[in-house]
Amino acid sequence: MAQSTPTHVIDVESEISCPADKMYDLLKNQLTQLPVIFPEIYKNAQVLEGDGKSLGSVRRWTYVIHHTSDEILEVDEKLTK
Repeated sequence: MAQSTPTHVIDVESEISCPADKMYDLLKNQLTQLPVIFPEIYKNAQVLEGDGKSLGSVRRWTYVIHHTSDEILEVDEKLTK
C-alpha cells in the first residue's frame, strides 16, 4: 500500500491593487512571472510536471512569508506516526 504524503494548506488573504481577473490569470497561466513581478515575495516559481495549468500538473513556488502566525486547527494522528 502506498504511503500518503501529508497535505499542507495555506489560506492567505491580501489586498491587491489590480483587478481580480488579472491576478487570477497571473497565478493560473503565468506562474513563472511571479518572481519577476514580485521579487521581494516570490524567489522561484517552476512547473515541474505537465503544462502548469491542467489537472495533474505539479508546480513549485518558493516564497517568503513576512510577519506570519499560524493556528493548528486539527492534527491527524495517523499521519504523525
